[in-house]
Amino acid sequence: MISMRKHRSIRVQILSGAVILFLALLAAFGLWVWQYAERVADEAFDRVLAASALAIAEAVQLDEGFLTVDIPPSALAMLGTTRVTRVFYKVESSTGAFLTGYRDLASDHPAAQQIEPGFKTAVYRGTPVRLVTAGRYIVAPDLTGWATVYVAETLEARQRLFREIVLAALLPAALVGCLALALVAIGLGRAFKPFGDLERKLSARQQFDLTPIETAFPREVAPVVAALNDMFARLKLNLERMRDLVADAAHQLRTPLAALRAQAELALDEPDNVALRRRVERIHANAVGASQLASQLLSDATVAHRLQTMPPVDVDLVAAACTVLARLHEAQRTRVKLVVPAQAEQLLTISGDGLAIQEMLLNLIDNALKYAPDSSIEVCIDDFDVRHVRLRVQDRGPGILGGDRVRVLGRFERGQHAEAIPGSGLGLAIAVNVACLLGGELDLGDTPDGGLTVSVILPRSTNLSDRRTLLVSGSRVAAVSAAFLLATALHPVVAEVDRLPPSSGRTTETLRIASDGEHDTMLTLTRAFQAMAPGLAVEYRRLDAGLLHHSVVIARTSGTGPDVAISGAVDLQTKLVNDGFVVPHRSRETERLPAWAQWRNEAFGLTAEPVVFAFNPAAIAERDQPRSRLRLAQMLEQNRARYAGRVVTYDIARSGVGYVFAAFDASISLAYWRLTRALGDAEVKLAESSLDMIDALARGEADIAYNVAGSSAVMAAARERGVSIVHPDDYTIVVARVAVIPQAARNAAAAARFIDFALSPVGQAIVADAALLPPAKAEPRPTFAAPTRPVAIGPGALIFTDARKRARFLDTWIQLTLKP
Repeated sequence: MISMRKHRSIRVQILSGAVILFLALLAAFGLWVWQYAERVADEAFDRVLAASALAIAEAVQLDEGFLTVDIPPSALAMLGTTRVTRVFYKVESSTGAFLTGYRDLASDHPAAQQIEPGFKTAVYRGTPVRLVTAGRYIVAPDLTGWATVYVAETLEARQRLFREIVLAALLPAALVGCLALALVAIGLGRAFKPFGDLERKLSARQQFDLTPIETAFPREVAPVVAALNDMFARLKLNLERMRDLVADAAHQLRTPLAALRAQAELALDEPDNVALRRRVERIHANAVGASQLASQLLSDATVAHRLQTMPPVDVDLVAAACTVLARLHEAQRTRVKLVVPAQAEQLLTISGDGLAIQEMLLNLIDNALKYAPDSSIEVCIDDFDVRHVRLRVQDRGPGILGGDRVRVLGRFERGQHAEAIPGSGLGLAIAVNVACLLGGELDLGDTPDGGLTVSVILPRSTNLSDRRTLLVSGSRVAAVSAAFLLATALHPVVAEVDRLPPSSGRTTETLRIASDGEHDTMLTLTRAFQAMAPGLAVEYRRLDAGLLHHSVVIARTSGTGPDVAISGAVDLQTKLVNDGFVVPHRSRETERLPAWAQWRNEAFGLTAEPVVFAFNPAAIAERDQPRSRLRLAQMLEQNRARYAGRVVTYDIARSGVGYVFAAFDASISLAYWRLTRALGDAEVKLAESSLDMIDALARGEADIAYNVAGSSAVMAAARERGVSIVHPDDYTIVVARVAVIPQAARNAAAAARFIDFALSPVGQAIVADAALLPPAKAEPRPTFAAPTRPVAIGPGALIFTDARKRARFLDTWIQLTLKP
């Protein structure tokens, strides 16, 4: 019997946790109640005490030049309602002379200087008291000044009220807690009863009873039962495979082994050497066949076991195919050609087991080499659709007759043309088994010039397909940035690099900057920073937003990457921070940033960039240019034919920045989807950057550009080429160009100095002058006439990186924008 380590009962753990939680909550609640009761009791009695003192103060009068006091009975009566409180009082004249009351009360307490009561807890005659002081201003010869009234009461009444409040609050709470614990205990008993029933049913089963549990259980236990049934099914399948393997091995190996034995016995009695050699050759052939059969049987069992028990990993089909080709004999290898489209080479990744995939490929290639001995073999790996990869092994042999194509996929089945060729009939069966277990399918077809083509369609890697979104426009299939991002995971990031030598002297350190836009502005800023740091060389890499994000991610393991990454893709930069790929930096400059432009002292907005409309003024006069999203949608709806093909906007499936603009637009504007539909009706053109949109306007290819980033290129084009820029008056989106310091930065100190310089008055002036943008430190509201909606750097931006939300958003956008 297998010994199992005993653990504490779940029921005991839950009850213990509930008791501890209850006691902790009761303690916290008790502390709050204690403080609340003390405050309430003091406030209640202090009000009465103050009223008493004021009533006595009002009774202080001048009588024929003498100061007298006629204390009203109610002044003291109101303090004695509890019947436990002792009361003391004293009245003094403005000169400090004793008038009435207890002479030794508050002897060391200062006289009153105002009418408003003042409170103090003191000790009088060895007893704690609450003392109130009130003043009455007297105007009389020799007496002008503040007469003082002291009233004190002992604390018994307020302490009693304090205790009553505490008990009134805590006692019900304790009773309710005990009742709740009792209910929890009873509920746990009822909740765990189905598990006891399940245990009894399992204990009563026979050893090899793997039939599903059919008894209905509560919804909370149903997942456990379903998991058990699933495990039973898998165990049953494994047992059946084991039985089949044993039976197949016994059946299939019996014949070649019997033939081996018979041939060996005949060889022992064969006197003729020539005949003996033929016998030995037959023995060798039968041994080879038996060995191949045993190898394929073991391969079939191993592949099925690995695919059912081992977690899937990302497998590069091209690398797997190269490994299989390397295992072939040199003569066989020269007959096999691997065909992979260059543009798709980096995307051919599936999720599965590398050894199983190699066995599948090896069997398909071995079949082709065996049954088409005089032809070349092509192994083709390419895209099938958005979520699948296709593998084809094609030869120019005799092929398989149509009637045999279903049958030969079974175990130990062979085609009519294969009867004269040694084989076991397991190769295609193993390939089918692997394809099915990987969630794919295998199909047999004809090669165009004659022969057999085996096609295997397999799902892409989960990690890749979740991040790969395709945009289809007619016959165009464009891989979006997320797919391109992951596709480069195994390859170095290639980018255009500007190498800026030090402003003076030899190179003492190097700063590596990566940016996805505003290159002229960033280069101007960089050169100004170099002028203040002699000996600093700069490598400035120009990347798109996706590659920039990826370069920071892979830098953690590759050891290469930028020292500072600057991007307008707020979502991707925020994700870098959220996922722990950057380091913090805190300085006087970063602390001056507005809240929306800084997060966790790790992401910093260097600019405040507006998102605007742009028009060709030669086609649309300034007075006719719509200045809100709703009016733009109405204009397109009313003039559909006029603006057909004359509107351009971001291709948000390709542009990370454009996607953020669109998703943020949709989150705050009810008119966004109406405008998107109007853009689709107007046969909108798509561009990958704001500069492309401005170029389209300047060349006369478009009249309207929607959601254009107000960058240096846009503003320069607006001034020099006559493009009209409009800040929408419903609201203006403002996005920051975000800088982060990657965790793998080799010169984090220089990166921090660069960020501080960019945020300094000098740096912000450079940004404002070069890009015609307001600095990030200035709140954008005074800069624009319309209300501003900044895309805040922070957790809220992570919603834009959610794969499912992005896929749903893009699907809706494609349906409305790219209509058939």
